[in-house]
Amino acid sequence: MKVTKLLLAVLLIVPLSLSNADSATQTDWSGGSGVPGPNSDWTNRFCSSSGICPTVPGSLILGTSIKDDESHFILKGDVLIRYAIACDVNGDGHIDVAYSNTPLDSVFWAENIDGSGQQWDIHSFPVTYYETYCIDPVDLDDDGDIDFLIAVGDDFYYYENLDGTGDSWQGYPIALGYDWAWKIIHTDIDGDGDFDAVGCAKSSDDVIIFENVDGIGHDWSIVYTTGYFGYPSWLGAADADGDGDVDIFCGDGSTPYRLGWIEQVSQGIWDTHSILAGPHSTRSGLTYDWDLDGDIDLLTGYTTESNYNLELFLNTDGSGSNWNHRKIFDLSGPSFPTVLMDIDCDGDMDVLGYEKYPEVLVWYENISGNALRWERHSFWNASSGIGCFSVADIDESGYLDAVGRWASMSGETELYWIDFVGPSLEGWVESSILYLGNDPDWDNIDWTANVPAGCTLAILVRASDDPEDMGTWSDTLTAPCSLEGILADNDSYFQYRVLIERPDPSVSPTLEDITVTWSPTGITVDPTVGEYILYGVTPNPAAGLVKLEFSIPEPCIVQLCIFDITGRLIGNPVNCEFPAGQQEVQLNSQRAGIYFVRMEAGGFTATQRFVVIE
Repeated sequence: MKVTKLLLAVLLIVPLSLSNADSATQTDWSGGSGVPGPNSDWTNRFCSSSGICPTVPGSLILGTSIKDDESHFILKGDVLIRYAIACDVNGDGHIDVAYSNTPLDSVFWAENIDGSGQQWDIHSFPVTYYETYCIDPVDLDDDGDIDFLIAVGDDFYYYENLDGTGDSWQGYPIALGYDWAWKIIHTDIDGDGDFDAVGCAKSSDDVIIFENVDGIGHDWSIVYTTGYFGYPSWLGAADADGDGDVDIFCGDGSTPYRLGWIEQVSQGIWDTHSILAGPHSTRSGLTYDWDLDGDIDLLTGYTTESNYNLELFLNTDGSGSNWNHRKIFDLSGPSFPTVLMDIDCDGDMDVLGYEKYPEVLVWYENISGNALRWERHSFWNASSGIGCFSVADIDESGYLDAVGRWASMSGETELYWIDFVGPSLEGWVESSILYLGNDPDWDNIDWTANVPAGCTLAILVRASDDPEDMGTWSDTLTAPCSLEGILADNDSYFQYRVLIERPDPSVSPTLEDITVTWSPTGITVDPTVGEYILYGVTPNPAAGLVKLEFSIPEPCIVQLCIFDITGRLIGNPVNCEFPAGQQEVQLNSQRAGIYFVRMEAGGFTATQRFVVIE
């Protein structure tokens, strides 16, 4: 056995009252599920879970469940979905989905047959157009059914649902001849009680405000047009200056790189204001009182030549004259926040959208409620063409779902709905099976958790000599305790299960870490994990001089790093080549505390916890 002697002065934390023992700790579950094991280290992965939100590094909490299931596709194949929107087209009480399909140059709507979102019947729209980029559902004529505003080709149209069932339609032109009509939204611009419209056309460099002259959408007039935005990509309607009327927000997706709002100074008089100008693009935006101070702010995906960010522009004085620019996230590609949604049902507004490069759907969770702290959750990667369009309760579960689009690895484009099943009131996570590397005489199980009043957090454990047959779980453990009498000694495979419950979505227990300790009675070799093994520190706990043992199957460079319990790197005592075989490194720890040693060698990574006592 080769022995390398090193001196390492290590900082400290809280000593544990443990016997001479080995230990294993998990502090992070953000790598996700799907690793049954056995493994020599838990890293940040686990086997399986339900109702748990494991994507926040360093903690395990109850979250909002998302069902990822093939049965939720609406259609797929050789399609190009430009836009989709959830609405009850035929008035039967079930949420349908209207969408544009570019290869077929038309608009369709998918009927949600029984309200479950599992059976769909496709209905064609009566008029064929090329490149329909926006469909806005609204009861424009106030007859109790859904009509459509459409931005298509170079034109803006209103389509009236004549019979209320979506089978008979009549089209009325709003304005024609605007190059690349991209977006249209409804809002009551003039405050007369009926809906008007605002549109933008990319190549015409225009934002256009249309008045619904007769109140039923048969007669329209243009009341204002601005060429201030050179490549207008999105629209929002909100009262930016707090004077009680509707203003219009817009941003450029390309030159001249403007982000601003159009003020309705008085009826028929408009003025354009800049929020930000310069080399950037904003291709989507959401207006809302994000900081909860009573005025309208703006959240956008913000792109410069070398940076991709999610950004917040706070309306600091409520008049729209001064905006505080605040970055929320640095991202690897463009961000498109598309819909507001209280995904976790905690009473504040979150954001659902998508990102490019890589293509992924995202949930930006408003942790603090006033937009000061956020968490980013990603799900449902795609090969290309990802998008998220709108939210509605597709399956009538009482929770909003989302309508999205993406391309599969096979090249098919798919229109999906994404099932948000609401905040979990209970959940569990099952760890990967851990191989100890020795025959254990079990000591203790310990964990750090925050459990609010009325909530519960409990642990179940099991151990076996056969990873294919782990046996039955123990009784629930509600506090750290000795494992003596709970687990059979000399069983070298270990697994835990965490159970979490809460009375309502406003609170959640949080598990920060979990540790199991044992006294080794002999080193064994497990063929399922190969010959890279980190045995850990002995003795453990240790006072003064300690040994760290590991084994490698071939000569290679081994790196050992020491971290304190907060994850801070304390030292890197080893970074050199070792011959094949079992190795021993001596460490001289001078201060008491709880530490982690991480080994990296030949693509293998493992971590063990050790304790230094005085």
